[in-house]
Amino acid sequence: MQSGISASAELHAAFQTLLNTPTQRGLLATISNEAIVPTATIPSTTPSFLTDLKNLEPHLTPTTALYIILRRSDNPPSTTSTTTTTTPDLVAITYIPPTAPVRQKTLLASTRLTLTRALGRDHFADTLFATEAAELTAEGWRRHEAHGAAA
Repeated sequence: MQSGISASAELHAAFQTLLNTPTQRGLLATISNEAIVPTATIPSTTPSFLTDLKNLEPHLTPTTALYIILRRSDNPPSTTSTTTTTTPDLVAITYIPPTAPVRQKTLLASTRLTLTRALGRDHFADTLFATEAAELTAEGWRRHEAHGAAA
């Protein structure tokens, strides 16, 4: 927290909702008034993580940087599931498009570790830094996985 920016109480509450709501695929956040705050949720409309990535599209613009937390597991949407997993299945994505305002890019890039620290690193299986919306599509995710497998 070198920048003085911290996770808001609203972010912690929204994160707990994500953890406990199987029909929610993800959570979007940004920095406002020196705090990381939630901005939107991403529904899980299919059992497939890759297919659900299309639900991100309306939120990704070339001028707005975002934190994106996604549930990676492929589970069918269910409102009655009470099963909790002990294996981390979340991915923390820092999306910073090249044409976002410089201050926004700097703040999000410099505080991206604050997000995972504040919410609990043990929840996250992976972190990713993305600059193009195409990286957050099914095809982009396949390329990311192939690159990780090759390394």
